[in-house]
Amino acid sequence: MPMNAAELLDRYADGERDFRNQKLHGIRLAGADLRDASFRGAILTDADLSRVNLSNAILREANLSGAMLGGANLSAAILITANLISANLIEANLQGAGLRGVISSEANLHRANLRNANLGESNFSGANFDDADLTDAVLNRAKLVEVSFARANLTNANLTNALMTGCNLQKANLTNAILTGVNLQDANLRGADLSHANLVNASLPKADLSYAKLRGANLSWASLQNALLVEANFYRVNLHWANLTRADLTKANLLNADMGRLTIRDAILTGAMMPDGTIHE
Repeated sequence: MPMNAAELLDRYADGERDFRNQKLHGIRLAGADLRDASFRGAILTDADLSRVNLSNAILREANLSGAMLGGANLSAAILITANLISANLIEANLQGAGLRGVISSEANLHRANLRNANLGESNFSGANFDDADLTDAVLNRAKLVEVSFARANLTNANLTNALMTGCNLQKANLTNAILTGVNLQDANLRGADLSHANLVNASLPKADLSYAKLRGANLSWASLQNALLVEANFYRVNLHWANLTRADLTKANLLNADMGRLTIRDAILTGAMMPDGTIHE
């Protein structure tokens, strides 16, 4: 017989911490203290875990689809290969959490704290990370198709080989981020800060980087065909062997940029400041 909330809390109070594989669909535990507990493989679909303290908890392989985790404390929790599809994680604390291989499409992580979290090889397609803090987070090889990272902090984040087609990164902070081999086709990076980011071999065709800050970034071998780069700041950017065919660089700042071996056929350069400081007519 499935365990109810009162029984689970009584057993936890008595010192029990192992609740693995329990069937807890729809359980209501809002505000409970369940730190250090193991819910490995548990069924927690549509559970109300709002504001629950699950710090250091084990939720590996758990099914949390549709769960309410708004404001929950999941710091240092282990959620490897868990199911978080359509879960509500608004303002949740996931600092240092292990989310490798998680399936979390359509989840809401608005204003969530994911500092130092590991989301490598996870699937968050369609999720909302607006205003989230992903400083030093690992997202290598993650599937992030059409994810919204508007105004998110991705400073020092590792997004190596991530699939980010159609992402919204408007005004996001990607300072010093590692984006080697990332696929950002059709992404919105208007006003984003990519200062000193590593974008070697990144794919950015049709991306919108208008007004983006790219000071000191490395875009060597990057693909930027048909990209919008209006008034983007490429000061001291490495564009060696990059492809800017048909890109719109109207009023862009290319001062001191390394444009060696750059392909720039049919690009729009009206009003752009060239590497030598002259203004292109």
